[in-house]
Amino acid sequence: RWTSPCPVPDRGFFFPPTVFTDVSQSMRIAREEIFGPVLSVLTFRTPDEAVAKANNTPYGLSAGVWTEKGSRILGVASAMRAGVVWANTFNRFDPSAAFGGYQESGFGREGGRSGLSAYLDTDDDTLADNRSGHSVAAAGVHPPRAETLSQAETLSQAEALADAVEVVAAAETSEGSRVTVAKTYKLYIGGAFPRSESGRTYPVVDASGGFAANAAQASRKDARDAVVAARKAFRGWSGATAYNRGQVIYRIAEMLQGRRTQFIELLGGRVGNGAARDVDGAVDRLVHFAGWTDKVAAVFGGANPVAGPYFSFSIPEPTGVVAAIAPQHDPLLGLVSLIAPIITSGNTSVVIADQAEPLTAITLAEVLATSDLPGGVVNILTGDPAEIAPHLAAHGDVNALDLTGSSRGLRGELEKAAAGTVKRVYAPGRAPDFAREPGTARLRAFLETKTVWHPTGPVSLAGGSGY
Repeated sequence: RWTSPCPVPDRGFFFPPTVFTDVSQSMRIAREEIFGPVLSVLTFRTPDEAVAKANNTPYGLSAGVWTEKGSRILGVASAMRAGVVWANTFNRFDPSAAFGGYQESGFGREGGRSGLSAYLDTDDDTLADNRSGHSVAAAGVHPPRAETLSQAETLSQAEALADAVEVVAAAETSEGSRVTVAKTYKLYIGGAFPRSESGRTYPVVDASGGFAANAAQASRKDARDAVVAARKAFRGWSGATAYNRGQVIYRIAEMLQGRRTQFIELLGGRVGNGAARDVDGAVDRLVHFAGWTDKVAAVFGGANPVAGPYFSFSIPEPTGVVAAIAPQHDPLLGLVSLIAPIITSGNTSVVIADQAEPLTAITLAEVLATSDLPGGVVNILTGDPAEIAPHLAAHGDVNALDLTGSSRGLRGELEKAAAGTVKRVYAPGRAPDFAREPGTARLRAFLETKTVWHPTGPVSLAGGSGY
């Protein structure tokens, strides 16, 4: 340790400024605060280790972060289990800022609005005229707006307004005019539902031309994030047994069947009486490809009768990450018929949903998220294919393209971009009829064949077939 040589008074309890070095995590001086001019120093190698050591204490009153990287401040501060975190400063206080601790440092707060809340009744369920001694819930009446605001004069203007709005909303609810919850349709990337990093949305109209919802408008960054998620999931999905993949795809069919009514309602405005047929067809299509998972190797692979003393066999393997453009105006059956053969053989996918009808695709993503499908195996983007698809076509980590839903004008551009990294491209010559029984073309489109040779007898290194 190092102690300052400064003199201290002889009378009273005084201790010179001291720095303790070679301190271990188990020492009491490292785990408890010493109320004096004493500093305990512990070393660390990474910021995560520093946070772990700092949090390894039963107390959590305050913490300090010192760094030259501004981007690290928020990350470390959010990870620290302390009521106050000072960044590149220390021991700062202000009556307008709350001060308090975590764990054994206490749960109370002093200063700021948090300090006042302990002395105010802000419970919406009991906010009422205290002179009458009855709560809003008990009396079954709602005070007028002006009275509500007067009761909240001690709160900030924003909090008072919020309380007033909630009371007015409660009054409207009691009269039967409930405001429905508008659904927000986000992207589906890596098993989660993030908003577009650009923050953009676009309106989606219903069959009558009226407003239906806002959908996220994916950007280049979202497409790249989806490719990263698909690549991350590829190893596990392609390495799973064929039997296991079949079980997972069959589970998707089960979950879709369980939400049959919802999808019929979702499709009803566009396809009319054909909605039930499309939903049932989508379920049947998933069951169909679930049965194909353990037959791909037998149908598309096998032993090769080569002319020589070799045992040769070919095995199909998934291509990798497949970027696909969903069919236009076939939001469920067409989409399922696009995705199912891609993932059946072990590929992962990034799918651009039909721009005009994206709501069914994101609702299907909810089915995928609640099934046993690992996150990242299927990623669904909504937005303009002309904006998103060129980035996927030129992406070095995308292995193949399915241009089923691409316009003819965009298709040439994407095929040219795909040639730069020698991608497989599946581009049907005509619009598919997904109501028909599927063949094997889509399965074969995203399969690579690996041929293995092994000698069965002595072979001359110079070639030939000598025995």
